[in-house]
Order: sequence, then structure tokens, then C-alpha cells
Amino acid sequence: MYDLGVRGAKATEVFVLDQQDNFDDLGEIYGLVFLFKMIGEVTGDVKGLHKGTDYEPVEEYPPNVVENACATLAVLNIILNCPQIEIDQELKEFKEFTWDLPPATRGFSITNHPTLRQIHNSMARHPEDSLIVEEPSKKGGSEDEGGGEVYHYIAYVPIDGEVWQLDGLYPHPVSL
Repeated sequence: MYDLGVRGAKATEVFVLDQQDNFDDLGEIYGLVFLFKMIGEVTGDVKGLHKGTDYEPVEEYPPNVVENACATLAVLNIILNCPQIEIDQELKEFKEFTWDLPPATRGFSITNHPTLRQIHNSMARHPEDSLIVEEPSKKGGSEDEGGGEVYHYIAYVPIDGEVWQLDGLYPHPVSL
């Protein structure tokens, strides 16, 4: 988190959600990232999932247009949508620069940002998970080397009294 330019917040892995003691010592929770095993492809229209038509509470929403970037994107979706998280000047400038860009361009801007690309690539388990601009996949996520299983990371962020699902495979944020 420090390398991303985040100050005063940390990421913690929680493996079991049904035990209260997993959350007692965490402090303030700004968002959650869930890892899902993908079954089939993302299809259909998600417009009906949103209670209204205004996505304004969600400040930054770059969709997943780059292969194997969903974990990085999920973390960025939390960081860039929580004003109480302190970010450094470089990340502030990135947020300001991408603010008026179309959503797909925001997604590609992560790949083109040298620091974000370097941080993502340093965390990638396999060279093929490095940020390389390719055709976006409707399956998204990352493929497990064992059985060809596909996994996908999705961020959930509380904003203005609502919980927002920030799934880079969806065309827009979803208010739950």
C-alpha cells in the first residue's frame, strides 16, 4: 500500500468472514475485495442492478480493459473512492488526470502509468500476469495454472451510506 502512495491505511487478508474476531483488530474498514471463482462468462445487462441512475458518489471507476489486472484495479477502486484515505501527490495527479477521461481510457491509463504498472508487475505471480495491453476478456480475472480455473477480484466500497460494487467487468458501478 505504501508503494501505491497510500498513507495511514493497510490491506489485510481475511480468509473467514463468519468469525467476528477477524475484524475486531482491523480498525476502520474502507472497503472489501472479494476473490470469486468465475463460472461461465459475464453476460447480460447490469443496468437493472442499480437502484437509480446516478453514479456520482463513485468518484473513480476504471473498467477492467487489461488482462490480469482485476486485483490491482479492485485495490485502486477502494483507494481512489475513499477521500478519508491519504494518498501521495503522484496518485492525486493520476486521479485528477483520469477524472474526465472515458471509462475505457481510465482502464488503459493504469497500464500506461509507470508506477502503477511497476507495482502490479512486482506482485504478479507469473510473468504472463504482467500488465500488457491486450484485448479485454469477458472472463476477466486470473487463471490458475492447475486446472485453468479463472478467478476475479471485485471491490465493495461504502460511499454516502450505500455499498457500491466496483467490478471492472461491469460497464458502471452497481449500488447494492
